[in-house]
Amino acid sequence: MSPMTKKCFTFLSLAMLFGVILAGPAKAGISEVWTETTEEDFATGIGVDTVNVDIHTSPGDIVLAPANENFALGKMASDDDDRGDNLPENVVDGDISTYWSSQTPHCLGVSLVIDLQAQRLIERVNILGGTINPQLFRIRGYRISISPDNSNWTLVAENSENLDADVLETIEPVVTRYVRVTISVINEVNWVVIGDIEVFGAGYASQGAYRSEVRDFGVLTNFGQVSWIEELPQTDMDITMQFRSDSVTIDNDGGILEDTLALANTGIIAGSEVVTDESEMLLYNRGIDYDIDYQLGLLWRLEETTSIDSAALIMVDYRLWSSWSQQYSDAGGSLFEITEPRRYLQYQANLFTSTTETPVLEEVSIVYDTTPIAQRTLGAVIPNQVPIMEESQLTYRIRFDFASGDLGVDTVAVSTPSPARVEGVRWNQEVLSEDEYTDLTDKHFIKLGFDQTLAADDTAALEIDFLTTLFFSENAYPSLVISRNAAGNPQTVEQAESTWTVTTVGIPEGTLVSVEAKPNPFSPNGDGLFDETLISYFVAKIAYPQPLSIKIFDLNGDLIRTLRDQDDPAFFYEIAWDGRDDDGDLVAPGLYIYQVRLKADQGEEVVTKTITVQY
Repeated sequence: MSPMTKKCFTFLSLAMLFGVILAGPAKAGISEVWTETTEEDFATGIGVDTVNVDIHTSPGDIVLAPANENFALGKMASDDDDRGDNLPENVVDGDISTYWSSQTPHCLGVSLVIDLQAQRLIERVNILGGTINPQLFRIRGYRISISPDNSNWTLVAENSENLDADVLETIEPVVTRYVRVTISVINEVNWVVIGDIEVFGAGYASQGAYRSEVRDFGVLTNFGQVSWIEELPQTDMDITMQFRSDSVTIDNDGGILEDTLALANTGIIAGSEVVTDESEMLLYNRGIDYDIDYQLGLLWRLEETTSIDSAALIMVDYRLWSSWSQQYSDAGGSLFEITEPRRYLQYQANLFTSTTETPVLEEVSIVYDTTPIAQRTLGAVIPNQVPIMEESQLTYRIRFDFASGDLGVDTVAVSTPSPARVEGVRWNQEVLSEDEYTDLTDKHFIKLGFDQTLAADDTAALEIDFLTTLFFSENAYPSLVISRNAAGNPQTVEQAESTWTVTTVGIPEGTLVSVEAKPNPFSPNGDGLFDETLISYFVAKIAYPQPLSIKIFDLNGDLIRTLRDQDDPAFFYEIAWDGRDDDGDLVAPGLYIYQVRLKADQGEEVVTKTITVQY
């Protein structure tokens, strides 16, 4: 299966919030769609970074290229002939001029074994002659066997009358680690010389990547949902998408830059602080005159123009390219996280298979809005360091750069690593009353919807004060903003240089912190008031999920109810008890014991407290 990056729940979850927190009616969308579907569309993306895919044998589709990897190349080889140094490693070096020799005609039953060093799906074994009279010293009869463990062998091919210097043996696709070639026929006169043994896989390459053209949208653009049409004939295959964006800046001292997109497609490595030798070679091969400032990472291009006799000096800054995004796998539609708004966009389709068939990509569609919510948004948290496991006040600040015509902000959603409580909101340092926004903050997000669209003529700032208790060593606060005029296309907020990550200092007293039940007492009588209690707690100081249980006992020590029994990561939890036992019956009124138990690597920690049930 594919080495897929786990989806970032934060952004996807944030993106699902806009429908419930927009203040006021949403207007009709103004989005457009970039779609690639034909062989001509896809062919424009074939370039230096596109590998192991094929668009020509299936016109209009992207499929994996046929498998052409020699699994035996550079692997381990041995023989069972102890009459001399026959150099078995020569049969896996990819060079038939170096060879293995039996060194005697009397080699009946001698075997060469190739260790592929992993279980591989294979369908072809080639036994190639050397460069010295290969017909005379060919292998005249052979048996090919496979084994998963170098012990239990299965015969898959044999030939006792071989007349070819090069044997190309196709077998039924089979998974194996070891391949054995045994000499089964000799002529009592000539040695056997083998230049190379090749082992090829079945079907298609196990993975490949198609990188699209760099699409120039002409203006700063907000990118929304991606969807694609795919065929996955088997379950053990997948297609994922990744994205990167850019706003290449051009400074021109008077010459004419006839095609900025052509320059953007030169293949310069994205996000690099320094122009590399490889990118310089790309420019040289394309016949572009250039000079490079290696310290600044700037490309200087000299371009002859028809209107100006002298060459024009053009500076292009490639440092604004974002890194490639995480991988998305929902073909039905995913909001993808990327730096935006940006002028340029590029996607990469990743195809994976562990079968003899290939996934098929038929069409890619990307929704976008050429009118952004703001020209730029930068998010940061102040302060950047607080005590661990102590309630602290933080301020989340988003700086906006607006231009005429921008949609403006109706909703802000901030991912919170631990529950937060909003204490105040300011727009351009002016305090907003609670009547001017709707607060739907929960334990995972700060969510604010504004009655009036937030916008400005140029720059502006939104500040959100909130209280929280942090229990991770590093705590990130990514966010997005939403306009009711493009409700389906939130805009990702960039992280400011002052950062939205908060680190914690100090050492918590234990792994289970702030265990309590509220309300206490509670009355599960069905009247809608205090019908259940919430047992809340923090899990801290663990690197990965550990076994945790919550159990309710009566005063005799008898187990009444198991509320939780599973592995939990470090986080804040609220677990409800409705006053019922494990059989679903309401317990009698009285005093009960609840116990939270965590079995961590550093030892077991148990917190035991009481709770009262009354009717």
